[in-house]
Amino acid sequence: SGNYTFTPNTGQCATSVTLSVTITNAVTPDFNVTPLTVCTGGVVPTLNTTSSNGITGTWAPAVISNTASGTYTFTPNAGQCATSVTLSVTITNSITPDFNVIPLTVCMGGSVPTLNTTSPNGISGTWAPAVVSNSASGNYTFTPNAGQCATPVTLSVTITNAFTPDFNVTPVTVCTGG
Repeated sequence: SGNYTFTPNTGQCATSVTLSVTITNAVTPDFNVTPLTVCTGGVVPTLNTTSSNGITGTWAPAVISNTASGTYTFTPNAGQCATSVTLSVTITNSITPDFNVIPLTVCMGGSVPTLNTTSPNGISGTWAPAVVSNSASGNYTFTPNAGQCATPVTLSVTITNAFTPDFNVTPVTVCTGG
């Protein structure tokens, strides 16, 4: 900051002029922009055009993609003495828990599998229903715990009635040596 004085050359019939200049610190728009990680296809935040400390401007690009990683830059509108802000967004692929979820058929009253709450590839979560029935067919859905970027999987279990084979066997007489 300071004062700047213009002094005209002699013989011009002009007076001096003083210009006062004040330098202020630029304001950083407050968006709480920490790097963001989102699962592919997940919910992304809306980019506000006014910061919490009142700076208005535009984002480029204007909308966060939930399919591609990128950098988003906020540029303040003119005349606000504010700086630009960037937001880095990383999109990660969803992981499918690798349970052996092929359709399963079990005889009525037979032995059913226990549903593990952690998949072989390390995804933890819950099953609904939590226990496989050995008397009624149904679907069992594994829902990963939050923050794992994992997708649900479903196990289909079919319960069948036990049956006695019918060979239509009639008594047979066999001769010795025959």
